[in-house]
Amino acid sequence: MTALNDTGALLRRALVTMVLFAAAMSLARAAPAEGNGFAAGVAAQYTYDNNLFRLPNFADATLLRPGSSRQDHITTYSVIGDGEWTLGRQLLSLDLRFGNNRFVRNTDLNNNSASARAVWDWTVTPFLLGDVGAEFTRALASFANERQFGRDLVQSTHYFGNFGVRFANHLKFVGGVRYTRLTHSLDAVNEQNFRTKSGNAGIQFYTSEADYVGVDYRYSNSRFAAPTIVGDVFFDPDSNDSTSSIVLRHALGGKTSLDAAFGYLKRHYLREDRGSFSGQVWHATVAWQATAITRVDLSASRGLTAALEVQSDYFVSKSFSISPVWTPTPRISLALSANWSTQDYLGASPSAIEFASRKDRVASQQANLQYQPRDPLTFVLSFKHEYRDSNVPIISYNDKLIAASVQFLVNGR
Repeated sequence: MTALNDTGALLRRALVTMVLFAAAMSLARAAPAEGNGFAAGVAAQYTYDNNLFRLPNFADATLLRPGSSRQDHITTYSVIGDGEWTLGRQLLSLDLRFGNNRFVRNTDLNNNSASARAVWDWTVTPFLLGDVGAEFTRALASFANERQFGRDLVQSTHYFGNFGVRFANHLKFVGGVRYTRLTHSLDAVNEQNFRTKSGNAGIQFYTSEADYVGVDYRYSNSRFAAPTIVGDVFFDPDSNDSTSSIVLRHALGGKTSLDAAFGYLKRHYLREDRGSFSGQVWHATVAWQATAITRVDLSASRGLTAALEVQSDYFVSKSFSISPVWTPTPRISLALSANWSTQDYLGASPSAIEFASRKDRVASQQANLQYQPRDPLTFVLSFKHEYRDSNVPIISYNDKLIAASVQFLVNGR
């Protein structure tokens, strides 16, 4: 009976997708030319996830709530908006997306998602410029990091501003401020609600129009809604961070460039003697335009980070990734990516407290094929494999996702 219900639901959703596709084809010839203005459209996506709750292979459904399924089919219907306006030296941009996400088996996870971004790229003179903006996202929390197995919608609001002042031909002073607030809809993880304020300032010395070396200082403070309690262990994750770095950008040749930062980070917990961190942090990216239609990015990093859903669960990450992109024609592109990382959780993080210690090895591989038969229409096929091995077996998982989407965007610019 479950298989019949799944098939019926998939057929109904396939019919809706076909109707959207037919409407897109009938309107595809009417897209205006590009320019200032607003583009609007719709999108439909089907996703199959063979391990939705990111369970280890040996785990059975008893870990889940009654009626839950390890595998699921998800359909997402979205409304999209994309605007851009140039007013003299000023550039205003707006991106909007509202989605309705439906699960065939785990229907209690059905949700509405949203994302928005508004940015003003401002220019006073060629020597004084910057940006100011806001971002908003609302999405279902990933079960790879949150183990409640219920519907938790994570809502994030982010405000930012940056500026740069160029002196003579070689020096540039840069700075910025940021504010982020994150909340959870699930009461069981409300202690992970947090806000953070940060700022940075630096100076860069340019050896050419594109190459520079400089220094940067960043400071941030994070405040959580409540302390974390694991068993009978109490931990207050409120903290202050400071990072001093050397930054550089350098063209290694006509087709290769390097962006890098090497620094030292100190974290201090306000009301705890344990868990503080100090150590080297760095990242480097090499971009290689191998041919006119092939680009390869290589990245490596070491840093102190946390998953979006569980911000108090910090770990030291060492990662490496490779991302080739092949664009044989302006309307066809194939993007591949592979990432490998080790994650060593700090002694005061909830995971390290609960399991005595936690060390993970995480890997992912992804392929995206995009085809744009004509300007309003875009088709995307994607496959992703995720893998995590841990000294805590219940945290390990293996997951595969397959997705297909169609987007129709009427360009009103």
